[in-house]
Amino acid sequence: MQAVAAAGSLVMILVMSATVRAAPCADPVACARACSARDAAACIKAAEAYFDGNHVPLDATRSLALAKTACDAGDPEGCSLLGCHYQDGVGGAWQPALAVATYEKACRDGSGLGCFNLAGMYAGGHGVVVDDDKYRAYRKLARQRWQAACDGTATRWCTPLAGMVDDDGEPEVAMKLLARACDHGDRNACVESVRRGLMKGTVKPDAALGEASRQCQAGNGHGCGVAGAMLVVGEHGVARDARRGFELEKRACTLGEKFSCAGAGSAYAAGEVVARDDKLARRYFEMACDRRLARACLAIAQDGVSQHDTKRAVEFGRRACQMNNGEACELVATTQLAAGNDADAIRWATEACRMGRSTNCGVLIERDLELPVPPHIKPQLYSEGCKGGVQAACKHVAK
Repeated sequence: MQAVAAAGSLVMILVMSATVRAAPCADPVACARACSARDAAACIKAAEAYFDGNHVPLDATRSLALAKTACDAGDPEGCSLLGCHYQDGVGGAWQPALAVATYEKACRDGSGLGCFNLAGMYAGGHGVVVDDDKYRAYRKLARQRWQAACDGTATRWCTPLAGMVDDDGEPEVAMKLLARACDHGDRNACVESVRRGLMKGTVKPDAALGEASRQCQAGNGHGCGVAGAMLVVGEHGVARDARRGFELEKRACTLGEKFSCAGAGSAYAAGEVVARDDKLARRYFEMACDRRLARACLAIAQDGVSQHDTKRAVEFGRRACQMNNGEACELVATTQLAAGNDADAIRWATEACRMGRSTNCGVLIERDLELPVPPHIKPQLYSEGCKGGVQAACKHVAK
C-alpha cells in the first residue's frame, strides 16, 4: 500500500470510536471531573469526546490537557491521543517531533493507534522525512497490537483493525472483525458493517439504511453521517432523499463527524437542497476544519485567496498544512513569497517539499537549503533543477 493510501487510513482512524473502556463515569463532563492519574480511563473518555465535539462542545485545549494527564499516568492510549494533538497542532502548538516521541512511547507500551499513526507520519512525510521501512515496520506493529487487543477484552480496536485488513485484501476477515466489535457494543462497527455490506451487495439497501438510522437515533454520529450520505447520494439501491440526508448530516456534524460538517457546508454553498447561504457554508466548513478535516481547511484558505483575504488564506492554509495537506503548504508558501515574507515562505515550502510537492523543493534548491526528502530522491530533484538553470542545484549533480 502506498503512502497516499496510508494517509487516507489515518484520517479514518483519528475519528475515535465512541465505545471506550469502562470507566466509573457516565458522561464526558463527569469523566472530566473524575480524571486523575489514578483514573486514566475517565481522562481518555472525556478527552476523546472533547477532541471531536461528541455530545459536548468541541474543546481541543481541554482534550489535550486530559490526554496528557492520562499519558503522564502511563496509559498508552492516552499517549496516542496526545500524539494526535501534537501531530496536527490541535489545542496547542504543532510539534511533529514531540508527536513522534509520544507515539513511540504509546506504540512501545502496546497501543496499536500509536503505532499506526506513527506509520502514517513516515508514509506521508507528516513533519518527518518519508521512510518506507519505518512505515512498514510500525504498520506491522499496529496490526499486531490491534489483533491482540481485539482477541482480548478491548474489542473496540477490532474496528480499525478491520479497516487495515480490508486494505490488505482480506475483506471477509474484516467483516468478521466488525461483527465481533458490533456484538461487543461498538456502534461504529455496527454502522461500518452494514455500510460495507451495502457496497459489496451483501446487505440490502433498506437494512443498511435502517441500521445506520437506528444507531443515529441512539446518538451515534457515525450512524447519522452514514445514513445521511446514503440518502444524499442515493446509490447502491438506496432511494434518494437529499433533504432528509442533509438534516442527518447536520446532526452528525454536531456529534463530531467532520465529513458530515463538510457535507452540510457543501449543501449550503451549492444551494440545491437548501437555499444558498454562504455564511452558513463557511460556518460548517470551519466546523469540519476544527475537527481536523484538512480539505475543509484548504477550501477556506482557497476562498481566502479568491477574496483577496491573505490573512484568512494563510491562517487556514497553515492549519491544513499541519494536517499533512501538501497543497495547503504550497498555498501558504506561495502567498508568503508574494508578500515578501521569505522566512515564513521557506518554512512552509519545506513542509510542502517533504510531502512531495516538487515545485516547493525548487524554492529550497534555489536558496541552497537542505531538502527534507529521502536520499534516493535528491539526485533527481537536483538534476531537474540544474537542467532548469538553477546553479545551486548543479553543484549537487554528479559529474
